[in-house]
Amino acid sequence: MPRHDPIPELKRQLGAEIAPLVTGWNSDDIGAIIGTDRARISELRRGKLDRFSLETLIRFLDRLRCTVELRVTPRPLFAHRPARGAAPAVGAPAVGAPAVGARPAPRAQGRDVT
Repeated sequence: MPRHDPIPELKRQLGAEIAPLVTGWNSDDIGAIIGTDRARISELRRGKLDRFSLETLIRFLDRLRCTVELRVTPRPLFAHRPARGAAPAVGAPAVGAPAVGARPAPRAQGRDVT
C-alpha cells in the first residue's frame, strides 16, 4: 500500500500563495527580490513546482514579506484499533465484555450425559 506524501499538497498551497504575489511584476525585478531567475519566476506563475523544494517556497514567501505557519494535527493511526496500553474510550465495553444488549450464554443445567 503506498504511503501518503503530504509534500506535493503543501507545495501546491504555497505555490498558490506565491503566484498572485509575483504576477504583475517584471520577472527580473521580482527575481532579484526573492533570489531567483526569470525562468523560475515563469515556473512559479504557471504553477510548475516540481523543481522547487518546500524549503525554497517558504523562503520565497518570507522574502515577499509573508509569514508561513506550520500546523501539526495528530490523527489516529488505526481507526479500528486502539493503541497498545491505551485505556478504552469512556463508555466503551472492556475487552471480552459482552456487547450492550447481548444475552448471556445459557448455562448447562443438570448433569452431563455421556
